[in-house]
Amino acid sequence: MGFFSQFFSPKRQRIIESVRNYYSGKGDKIPYSPKEIREAIEWVKKTDIENKEMLIEKLTMAELLVQAKEPSKSR
Repeated sequence: MGFFSQFFSPKRQRIIESVRNYYSGKGDKIPYSPKEIREAIEWVKKTDIENKEMLIEKLTMAELLVQAKEPSKSR
């Protein structure tokens, strides 16, 4: 976590930790909106960090999962 704390804002860091916990089985939900996750994805794309592509993929999947669980506004 030390590497990420040097570059990530606290909110981005919490979003990424939440997604990591979800995928590792430590968490059962991702308490962020698709918009917040999208902002983290856009920031990661601009950085030069190790395993960037894998992190982007996990965040993108998390964004889709959260979108799917949101109640539809057209219902």
